[in-house]
Amino acid sequence: MRHVRVWAFLCVLGMLFLGCEPLLIYEENIPDWKAPADKALLVVCRPSKLYSGKPGLLYHKGKYLGALQGGDVTSFEMEPGEHLIVAKADSKGLIKFNYRAGKVYYVVMAIYPIPNPLTTIIAVSLSPQPGDEAAAFYEEKKGKLKFARPNPNREMEDMEEDDWNDEVKDYGKWAADHPEDAAKESNYPGY
Repeated sequence: MRHVRVWAFLCVLGMLFLGCEPLLIYEENIPDWKAPADKALLVVCRPSKLYSGKPGLLYHKGKYLGALQGGDVTSFEMEPGEHLIVAKADSKGLIKFNYRAGKVYYVVMAIYPIPNPLTTIIAVSLSPQPGDEAAAFYEEKKGKLKFARPNPNREMEDMEEDDWNDEVKDYGKWAADHPEDAAKESNYPGY
């Protein structure tokens, strides 16, 4: 009788895993990074496979935009103007550009551990990447990165409105404390 219960448990567990939709879908080729004439293109890459099983979730205006696992790259069209992007693992990373139509904005996502007495927190950061550095980087990484898109069949929650507003406030405080860094980020030229 014990074997029957174990077998039944394994069957149910298998059905649960088979029925789960993956977070991301992958495309064979990485597209050329070209922005439409009336929009900007945000390219986000997570080159390190460290903590690959922990996705870095991306949000824009509190709405789920997409995610990256280790070794992934993705892109999003952005309306011109200033926009804050939030990346989330156990902590959050923020980046704000003043997007210009027809330009490409390159960002590197890093996910890394921060040990504390009770557990390890998986932190995330977003860093702008200059265009010439990005061109050399993507040439070097050809065949090593996977192009990821959000799976339309996988429901992902948006941020709570209060959480999004807190991120906007946190960015505002950081920008007030670091005006040169905030101006440099906002004035990232796009390529």
